[in-house]
Amino acid sequence: MTKKRSPANVPGNLRVRAEQLLAAGGLGLQQLPPDDVLLLVHELKVYQIELEMQNEELLRAQETITETGNRYADLYDFAPVGYVTLDPQGLINEINLTGARLLGAPRDTLLHKPFILFVTPGDRQAFHAYLRRLPAGAAPQSSELEINPQQGPPYTISLESLAMVEAGGKVIQYRMAITDITRRRKAEDDLRHSEEKFRLLFDKAPLGYQSLDENGIIREVNQVWLDLLGYSRQEMIGRWFGDFLPPDYFERFPERFACLKGNGDVCNLEFEMVRKDGAQITVSFYARVSVDDQGRFVRTHCMFQDMTARKRAEESLRATEERLRLKLDSILSPDAAIIDEDLSNILDTPAVQALMEDFTRLTGMAMAIVDLQGKVLVATGWQDICTQFHRVHPQAAENCTESDLFLSRNLRPGEYAAYKCQNHLWDVATPLFIGGKHAGNVYTGQFFYDDELVDEQLFIDQAAKYGFDQEQYLSALHRVPRISRARVKPLMDFLTKFSALVSKLSYSNLMLAKAMSEQQRIEAALRQSEEHFRRLTKLSPVPIIIINLWGDVEYLNDRFLTTYGYNLDDIPSMEAWWRCAYPDEHHRLKGMADWKGAIEKTAREHTDFEPSESRVSCKDGTVRIVEIFGTRIGDQNLVILQDITERKRAEAEIVRQSGQLRALAARLADVEETGREHLARELHDQVCQSLTALSLTLTLLQTQMPPKAAAKLRGRMAGAVALVEQIGETIRDVMADLRPPMLDDYGLLSALHWYGTEFSKKTGIGVDVQGQEAVPRLAAPVELALFRVVQEAMTNVAKHARATKILLTEVEDNGTVRLGVTDNGVGFDQERLGQPEGRHLWGLMTMSERAAAVGGRCRIESQPGQGTRVVVELSR
Repeated sequence: MTKKRSPANVPGNLRVRAEQLLAAGGLGLQQLPPDDVLLLVHELKVYQIELEMQNEELLRAQETITETGNRYADLYDFAPVGYVTLDPQGLINEINLTGARLLGAPRDTLLHKPFILFVTPGDRQAFHAYLRRLPAGAAPQSSELEINPQQGPPYTISLESLAMVEAGGKVIQYRMAITDITRRRKAEDDLRHSEEKFRLLFDKAPLGYQSLDENGIIREVNQVWLDLLGYSRQEMIGRWFGDFLPPDYFERFPERFACLKGNGDVCNLEFEMVRKDGAQITVSFYARVSVDDQGRFVRTHCMFQDMTARKRAEESLRATEERLRLKLDSILSPDAAIIDEDLSNILDTPAVQALMEDFTRLTGMAMAIVDLQGKVLVATGWQDICTQFHRVHPQAAENCTESDLFLSRNLRPGEYAAYKCQNHLWDVATPLFIGGKHAGNVYTGQFFYDDELVDEQLFIDQAAKYGFDQEQYLSALHRVPRISRARVKPLMDFLTKFSALVSKLSYSNLMLAKAMSEQQRIEAALRQSEEHFRRLTKLSPVPIIIINLWGDVEYLNDRFLTTYGYNLDDIPSMEAWWRCAYPDEHHRLKGMADWKGAIEKTAREHTDFEPSESRVSCKDGTVRIVEIFGTRIGDQNLVILQDITERKRAEAEIVRQSGQLRALAARLADVEETGREHLARELHDQVCQSLTALSLTLTLLQTQMPPKAAAKLRGRMAGAVALVEQIGETIRDVMADLRPPMLDDYGLLSALHWYGTEFSKKTGIGVDVQGQEAVPRLAAPVELALFRVVQEAMTNVAKHARATKILLTEVEDNGTVRLGVTDNGVGFDQERLGQPEGRHLWGLMTMSERAAAVGGRCRIESQPGQGTRVVVELSR
């Protein structure tokens, strides 16, 4: 929308106008001095340059203004709000594109048309009034009305208008901004309807609601809350919540309210509140705290439910349940205590009542079942003389009860007796036994025999005695039925059988109820046991898997998941387990075969799974060594897959270290034997030779002494020679202990004979050596190790056994050499080895290590009072 320049703005036209102005001034250049002309020319050039610069600035400003105008035009046309300019008559002078769209017509067709044509007829009068109000206000004024565009349905707009008024107060034009508020109006209507629904739900909700500020002041309540406590809204708003609590809750409210604000919510809290009428009610309380964006307290939202009626009902139910529980417990007690209960607790009264009513309709006879306390439990067909007279008056009723109870005490099962009660009517009774004990009686009666004469005067006197209306009483007497004696017997035979049937059924029902109660108790215990079992398996520190007889995995505990990584989705069956945990086919087939064999053996022998070891691949790819064992429970197999990877590593490490220790022990034994051998050699080669030389020298000196030498000196020389010989003998014994020469020269058995003889000389314990020398001889290190074991064993006997005899045996059988050392000493308890009070543990360990160092095994057998036997076995 760039505007063209007008001709007056062209630079050539400006020059023409300037020359015309100059000529009109009447001053020519010819009249000026030359210097002035030159100065004037200079000034003109300067002015010319300034004008050119100003012209350029003007051109740039004009372009800026043009661009700004274009932007304004674009903003005007494409604004989200419709802009309309009306003349004083209400004709449209200007309208942007948005306004044209809102009116549903092209812009050029709207110019100079009355705007009121687009206003719906119902709002045109309001629009005229709106335009009349505009000149009076300096600020824009608003209005809402409905317009009818040329295209489309009517809708609501919002007008924001301003009247442009000249100095005289005349309106020049109206400028209006139009906004489509259809959606806003719909949203407002929806919000209003929502608020109405919320308010309706708020007030009609089944729960009471209240909102408290940070000080516990009530800011909002619903109608249910008001109805709950009996107050009006004006009486509640602005009051402290503690005012509606009883004293004990009143004192604790500040502390509990502070806890609520700190925790943020509270659920199912029950407490008491006080109604306006002073009554206390129990409410269940739920509350949540709302906070602002900074987490600061705003208010609480609390819901209340009146629990008063429910609490009363629960208390009543608990009391009823307690009575029923006590009654049921008593009923279901052992047989001997069953009939200690009231008959009413045992008898199925409604069923018996229905049967007896049928009996009365068929026979016309009155019937009743009465317990041993005279309480009537079932009654049908009773005569008016009893129900309206005898049973009403206290004394007459007592007569009836006394008559019933007196007769019933002497009846036995299957018997019946007819008697005339103290009110002079005939009754017949048969006993009701339950579980072998008398519980009540079945009665029929309230009749006269047809062959007897009724003494009417007796009843007249009775009416006078008890104050009955004589006429009505005699009328009731005349309605008493008369029964033949022949008819009474079959009726009573039937009632006797009926009584026996009721007794049997009642007792059976008791036993059934007791059995059902026991079954329920067992089922409850079973459920509890199953729950305990589930909890134990869930919290078990070992991985557990439960599999049914069809191979479906029914349960995995948490430890199984954390150890192996598989869940029920991964291994729903044993087939999936084999596929996941045993990826190697050969390993999988072996595992499946072992599992099948264990299942069959467990089912056949009714035993637990024998422990076995296997390598299992975990979900993350790691491999673990597992010890598998378990048991069968019903139709399920409970299997424990104990991860023993670390234990196996520890065992391998122990084996490795044990091997190192054995190697070290063997090395130490070798070093010891080498040291012994070296020491024996040194004693033989050095000490013994020196002692021999010393002995020869002393002997030579002794022979060369002068005859006249003192006898004392000769005696000392002889003693010195003897001492040297004794030292030599001792050294030879030490050499033999360090390294027995006959062990190297003659073998193990000969060395044992020699050592046994020497041992007996030193200790006094008899030693018997039996056996034959191994042929061929054992290796020298083996013979030496066995000899040292015998030495250690016999040393232990001398120190601890208090024995009198030792037996040494050497036997070879199928390549196995067995060496035994047996004593008849006090023995010891092998289970106490290693305990502080245990004995000779170190020596036993030394023997075991020496035997293991040469590939043998040392076994020790002993019991207190039965001696000890040390056995070493090794293979060649």
